[in-house]
Amino acid sequence: MANNTVKTLLTAQDNTGPAFNSANANMNKLKTVSAGLTKVLGPLAVAAAVGAILNMGKNAIDSADKISKLSDSIGVSTVALSEYQHAAQLSGTNIETVSSSLKKMQKNISDAADGLSTAKRAFQGVNLSISDLQKMKPEEAFELIGDELSKVDDRARRTQIAMNIFGRSGADLLPMFKDGADGIKLMREEASSLGLTLTQEMAQKAADAKDAMQRLDTTFKGLG
Repeated sequence: MANNTVKTLLTAQDNTGPAFNSANANMNKLKTVSAGLTKVLGPLAVAAAVGAILNMGKNAIDSADKISKLSDSIGVSTVALSEYQHAAQLSGTNIETVSSSLKKMQKNISDAADGLSTAKRAFQGVNLSISDLQKMKPEEAFELIGDELSKVDDRARRTQIAMNIFGRSGADLLPMFKDGADGIKLMREEASSLGLTLTQEMAQKAADAKDAMQRLDTTFKGLG
């Protein structure tokens, strides 16, 4: 799993610095091994194997870095976003759709609290007060609204309410909200059990690890 790879890369005692220094110190040995493998497997096979290893780590770090940047952008925890990413994939959508919807939801809550009539009307289809939503974390409001939407029987009305609150992407969230707050909770718990949860500490280290992976990539390319 991507975040299991992130944990392996980011939670070591030395937090990647000494580890990559050690890798550099052993580079002469690695060149010898690489040369031996090249004789047996051929240069293309060795290049493919090294590339696969590097891509696995790079994809995990890139994913963590993306979640971290989204968290900074919309003010939602990396824990929630990484678990929503899993829930979104299970529901046929993606984390970009979820994050843009969260951003639109927060704006509408703020506008409704300021008395803007259009924003206030957006929430008329759910049995929730704007003042209560304002006091919640964005992820709490998101899940509570999703729970209310799951109780709306008429599909067309449910879709319209979702789009009023979350923007045009609101309709894409409906499969994620199908089983209400309990359904979201189960998907988040599954993400956690699979090792997909990204803590804030891991997210903060992702950028440094991304730089380290780039240095390692450059070093491996010099083996040829």
